[in-house]
Amino acid sequence: MISYGISLFLLVFWLPIPPVYSYSIVAITGFLLFLSPIEQGGTQRPLISALVIIFALGSIATIFFSKDITRSVATTLHQGLGVLIFFLIAYGFKKEKDYLLTYAAISITAFFISAYLLLVTISDPTGVPLEWVHSAALPVIAVPNDVAFCCLTAPLLLSICDFSEKRALHLIAVIQLVLLALTAAVYRSAVGLVCLVCTLTVYALLTKNAKHLASLSLIIFTAFLADLYFQLPLTRKFMETLRSGGWDPRIAIWLVAWGMFLKAPLTGHGPHTFINYYKSSLVKLDLPPELTVDTRVVPWAHNLYLEILAERGLLVFLVFFGLITLTLFHSIRTIRNSQGEFSYLLCGALAA
Repeated sequence: MISYGISLFLLVFWLPIPPVYSYSIVAITGFLLFLSPIEQGGTQRPLISALVIIFALGSIATIFFSKDITRSVATTLHQGLGVLIFFLIAYGFKKEKDYLLTYAAISITAFFISAYLLLVTISDPTGVPLEWVHSAALPVIAVPNDVAFCCLTAPLLLSICDFSEKRALHLIAVIQLVLLALTAAVYRSAVGLVCLVCTLTVYALLTKNAKHLASLSLIIFTAFLADLYFQLPLTRKFMETLRSGGWDPRIAIWLVAWGMFLKAPLTGHGPHTFINYYKSSLVKLDLPPELTVDTRVVPWAHNLYLEILAERGLLVFLVFFGLITLTLFHSIRTIRNSQGEFSYLLCGALAA
């Protein structure tokens, strides 16, 4: 029952509808879990669960130090949804089919998002990626690089294929990989393409299955053909990144985030307040003239760890770092100890 609720949420949360509808699905699912009898099974890890709760409570506490409380509260509410989904999966999923259903829902969502984004480009062939994103008006795609969300789902689909070994699913996986590569290339998302290649490489290494490396050739070939059609803008973007070192525009952003952390090392400045400090802090930096500086409105630090340090302080960062480390440790150990087809599902989740 819990997996059906989570899957339904995953199938509708990306649609341009009031978020209260999709949030209600998760809330009702959580209520059903609360009413259901306690059973053995699931993936409960008490220490990880405790760290998730501490991280959430710590983030809430930093709101009181925020320069923009309205923005901080709105961001934290979204985070609360993620915490609820974590507990629904950890304590509500008991069987392999629960994970299969959720993976399938994520893959279907990624398929429809990618297909819709490509249809938008067909309706406006002379446009540019940012214009297409605005025309699509999807709540989960705010900038072209957000297509990386879809690309991250690729290992989940491959894990379903390895779990069932049905030929029809392998054909669907090939079609989906081509679609994801096309979307990343057409929207000129270097981040999306890198995510697609890296996650599939990690999945191939975890499963020790060399045939999945063939998927990389398919992705790169498809992306190159699409990029060639648009006169290689993505290829030039990669080459420019390699020539410049790739980090120049981000260095000033990271320095602003580090400066914010030094001014409030314990409490931070409140969730999602980087946008309030970026421009005023940027003018105070003594930067070398050859450094590229992004003078636009920058809403985030482009580095999750620095962003948490700047906005939520050292204590919340240490909890977050411990949560990530412990989760990776348990994931790797569980994969090593697991047997049979279920290990593919674990590898898919870790790769994504």
